[in-house]
Amino acid sequence: MRPQTTAFLLLALATLCWAGNFVLGRAMYAEIPPFTFNFWRWFGAMLILAPFVAPSAWQHRQAIRSHWRILTVLALLGITVFNSLAYTALNTTTAVNAALIVASLPVVIMILSFVIYRDRITRRQGVGLALSLVGVVIIVIKGDWAVLAALDVNAGDIWMTVGVFVWALYCVLLRDRPKDLPPLVFLFAITVIGVAFLAPIYGLELAVKGGIALTLDNLLSLAYVSVFASVVAYIAWNRGVAEVGANRAGFFSHLMPVFATILAVVLLNESLFAYHAAGVGLIGSGLALATIKP
Repeated sequence: MRPQTTAFLLLALATLCWAGNFVLGRAMYAEIPPFTFNFWRWFGAMLILAPFVAPSAWQHRQAIRSHWRILTVLALLGITVFNSLAYTALNTTTAVNAALIVASLPVVIMILSFVIYRDRITRRQGVGLALSLVGVVIIVIKGDWAVLAALDVNAGDIWMTVGVFVWALYCVLLRDRPKDLPPLVFLFAITVIGVAFLAPIYGLELAVKGGIALTLDNLLSLAYVSVFASVVAYIAWNRGVAEVGANRAGFFSHLMPVFATILAVVLLNESLFAYHAAGVGLIGSGLALATIKP
């Protein structure tokens, strides 16, 4: 399989995992506070990675120490801040608002790539972005354009917007990921650093809101986000971005509503409608145009 094809599949896998993460973040907000959710998510991921990666991380301790600045920045952006903002936003915003805001991610990535690295957007990427964005909107509003006029801006929308900028910056700065660190060692390092920053914030939230109930739903939700939304998704996403670059990888965020639709049909027995087909067609066309080089 060609490296580019592998990268595209990995990016799609990461987006699928994150679609489930957003669904859980919205469904569990009344049971698990945002910083608590994020702390236990990444603490669990750290425990999963440790037996397999800790020995190699120790062997690369000098490289980790020498790259502590970029590792700290990426840990703050990709582990501590973005996910906390997303879970906080999902406490108050609607699924429609969140999906529309996340759809802006490719645009923000392109802007930051130009500002930081002077990367330029091609005409194909611009047209592909427009097609894909329209497809996202059609699915999110269920083909009813009146939904857009009825949108209300709330605090959650602001948090999600800031979160999109934070995640976009993480994606763009992955270009500076230390090349002398194996991918799993890199992920383990930023996970440990991210958890260290989350710990005191989690402690404050714990003191104010108390602990979470050890119900089966809560434990299964934390297990999912630790394994799939963290370990699996970040390994897949980081490798995909390394192969095709942040600009092209960003387009895969538009698969979020597609995968959310598939999950709803498979798990919740929801129905498919014509607007789903129209949206998926536009997203697929836009992705192909923007990411596949002629």
